[in-house]
Amino acid sequence: MRLQFLLCVVFGVWVHGVWLLSLPKQCGNSQGGGSSKLGDFITKAIHVVSKGSAPICVIEVGTTVALNHALYEQCIPPGGHSFDITSYEGMPDMAQAAASRWEGHDNVHIVNELVITGENIEKYVLPAVEGAPDGDEFPNKGFYMRVYGNMQGNFFLTPPTCGAADLVLVDSTRYAHAGIFATLKEGLVHDETVFVVEDDSDVRAELEKHWKLRDVVTSHPAGEQWPWIRFRI
Repeated sequence: MRLQFLLCVVFGVWVHGVWLLSLPKQCGNSQGGGSSKLGDFITKAIHVVSKGSAPICVIEVGTTVALNHALYEQCIPPGGHSFDITSYEGMPDMAQAAASRWEGHDNVHIVNELVITGENIEKYVLPAVEGAPDGDEFPNKGFYMRVYGNMQGNFFLTPPTCGAADLVLVDSTRYAHAGIFATLKEGLVHDETVFVVEDDSDVRAELEKHWKLRDVVTSHPAGEQWPWIRFRI
């Protein structure tokens, strides 16, 4: 009886050890959480994601430590769900910095591309810019034309490795959101995808000109300049 008990204990310790060794592959490694209040808001979004047996498929527009940390914290507990992030960063220097930060994390993929196509810039972004068309300073139309003109090679080409996203976080520049969402809706998301977006200069109103948002939740985390919103489309 005692031998059976000892064998059970040894087996339990072995299983726990195997689980611990698998965590870096499942969850990556946390590198600090950024804004804790923003992390809390992202965590609540993770909780409403419809989870199957596959890792949570995540698209990030921009690169934020808070997203990876929140996913990591939810993955660690027993019954937690693994995840796979594709982060799109259009600025080459910022993409390189992010790639260096997450080097060795096989579930975090940094792609130096904008999540937008040239067609969607013409259709959604430039018509919405309110500044002078000949102005070269942000947020004038000339500024956007110059920036996008310098990024011809960085428009969206590479789909996420995990397929259609279950969770999308967008931290992007003013006026670009409708063009980004039009690009995302070209097969990169599904009907139950949960979106988390910084509501910079009333992004919600910009998006609602084109799509009906549902299950909308708003938060204004301490330390953040703008509110954040969570929703489905």
